[in-house]
Amino acid sequence: MNQYIKNQLSFLSEQLGIDVFLDDKQQAIILIDGVYPISIRLIDSVWRFYAMVCYASDIADSNSGYKKILSTNMNEQEYGGGGGLCLDESANAILYILNPTCNEHSEDLYNKLNGFVNRVDVIREMVL
Repeated sequence: MNQYIKNQLSFLSEQLGIDVFLDDKQQAIILIDGVYPISIRLIDSVWRFYAMVCYASDIADSNSGYKKILSTNMNEQEYGGGGGLCLDESANAILYILNPTCNEHSEDLYNKLNGFVNRVDVIREMVL
């Protein structure tokens, strides 16, 4: 993992009060580059982001587990033109970025993710 990515993850962890989970290969796949959806989970009153191994091409061109959920929400929801949000069957919130608009700007990235976290709270209250 390069230093830029480490700095980005460290920034998110500090600003949002989250732990960054690694995948089973110990790779930080929470790269905000327009292709990775991110699961947001509230665990013990702490927001945690868990990146799922899923590429945009997997959503559009395959029968992957997230295809139906994400493709439907991509068509029906937009949030600031940059992404969307939906709940999966386990009531985990899935965040996905459609454009790498804040790829190199940590502050913008934080603000965008913080907005999604706030929206998750509202959606969770409506469905629970």
